[in-house]
Amino acid sequence: MKFKWTPAIDLIAGARYAAIVDCLAADIASGRLRSGDRLPTHRALAERLDVTITTVTRAYAEAERRGLVTAEVGRGTFVRETADDSPEAAAASPADKPDGIDMAFDRPPDTGPAIAAIASHIAAAAHAERDALLPSETPGGLSRHREAGAEWLSGQTGARTDPAHVVIAAGTQHAILLSLSAAAGAGDAVLCGALISYGMKVAAGVQGIRLFGVEMDDEGILPSALETAIHRRSPKALYLSPTHHTPNNATMSDGRRARVAAVCAAYNLTIIEEDCYAFLDPERQPIAALAPERTIYFGSLSKCVSSSLPVAFIRFPARNLERAHANLRATIHSTAPLMCEVAARMVVSGDAQRAVDAYRDLIRARGKIIRRMLPGADAALKADAHQLWLPLPKGRSPDRFVEIAGKAGVRLLSGRAFAPDGAPVPDAVRICFCAPNSEAEMKAGLEKLAEILAADTKAK
Repeated sequence: MKFKWTPAIDLIAGARYAAIVDCLAADIASGRLRSGDRLPTHRALAERLDVTITTVTRAYAEAERRGLVTAEVGRGTFVRETADDSPEAAAASPADKPDGIDMAFDRPPDTGPAIAAIASHIAAAAHAERDALLPSETPGGLSRHREAGAEWLSGQTGARTDPAHVVIAAGTQHAILLSLSAAAGAGDAVLCGALISYGMKVAAGVQGIRLFGVEMDDEGILPSALETAIHRRSPKALYLSPTHHTPNNATMSDGRRARVAAVCAAYNLTIIEEDCYAFLDPERQPIAALAPERTIYFGSLSKCVSSSLPVAFIRFPARNLERAHANLRATIHSTAPLMCEVAARMVVSGDAQRAVDAYRDLIRARGKIIRRMLPGADAALKADAHQLWLPLPKGRSPDRFVEIAGKAGVRLLSGRAFAPDGAPVPDAVRICFCAPNSEAEMKAGLEKLAEILAADTKAK
């Protein structure tokens, strides 16, 4: 529905800008407007409704604040994804869509047997250990669980992590939320890459935190662009994932990490470092090791050990720790001790590291397959990457490509899911080729995607 929408504002009393917003909300709810529909330009709608351009500008700004639309520089204003049209809904679980092949979200291999063995041992000793598994009043979680978390993070950073500075979150999304809320609040600006994870967008949105993308290259954010953005936005923090950034797998060199850390030190800026994929480049030193006094650092077992183990370990510097404890109590009080016990035992026993090693082997094996089977993958897929950020043929809409793939039974995410609000939508899709349960299922999905790409080529 491009440029044809005309809201019936005469039927609504009150300010004209508010009537436009109310009509927009009603038309989205009724289905008259759908996710991705492009709205009229400010000038076109003003002329159509006989109101000032300022009125339309104010209405669109309010609609964006309410999460109804998103503005993209140079492209226009679009109806935002609704709950039913969000990337998560579009990529419903295989149980919901049994005929679908899920390549929308990354997922480590099944570690059910190891988890089951640990859970069985805990269950057998449940009576004796009952008191030891009661929720802790200690901020951050039970001491032995935080010690296991410190052991895991120390292995990632190469430097000793103090268990007193560890907070245990209920998985990656909760870790993102706690990290953001410890560094910034409603209305504050946080800098991030020009591409970001959908989960990051959601966590910032519900807290009223404003995200601003910083120009990136193949290594990640550019230090010069970061400094410019600091002057322009006066941010509270920088959020980054320097090793295999989602979705384009950008990995910073040691020199780039040092320069980014130096810029943040010069402006006393807090760094939030998501390092869930550090295991794919274990020789790379995290930024947290360069600037521990200002870096919130976390890794999640659900990203590298098991998707059924929603436990993440966060290391907070002293200046953010008290606020992190308060926000933990405000969200879930404490992560489920039973789940933390399973995670801690997997870390201490070495089962977690063995699962990580198996995942890395799977990523490398499947990477060879996708390079052979999918046009463009060989050039686009970076070494040891767990996901493919695939540029589409010129003029090809990523949203449309995802829609066609979905009808063919393959679930992907469009570049729209990874663009900060107001930023251009990348002409690319994200393919998580390790998500399918078997190699055969993965190959079946790749064959369908190859057919879609071939059809595009013939159409040209």
